[in-house]
Amino acid sequence: MADGKTMKETLQRELEALTKARGELQVNMSLAKAEVRDELRRLGTSWELVENELKRLGEHSKDSVRDMGVAARSLLDELKQGYTRVRDQLKETRHNGSGEHGEAGGKESGSAPS
Repeated sequence: MADGKTMKETLQRELEALTKARGELQVNMSLAKAEVRDELRRLGTSWELVENELKRLGEHSKDSVRDMGVAARSLLDELKQGYTRVRDQLKETRHNGSGEHGEAGGKESGSAPS
């Protein structure tokens, strides 16, 4: 059974990994369709909730830490699934090339597929 400190450290490591994924997705926002942007906005709310839960973990008793850890775990899982959906949609957008945003003309200068 993990104590509050171990749980917080585990959740913090996962949040750090998601921080990297979040940053990468934000860089690619210009390529995203409207529904992807909406998904990222919704996930932003969950992101703030996770950050607040992690901050509060160190300020409460073991029982409340356990409850907050469960809540934070649920939010982290939601974020992982959401960011995976966004990443998949961005990949699909890139593979479809010009798609519905093809007004810029044929070639993109200096870009390479990832």
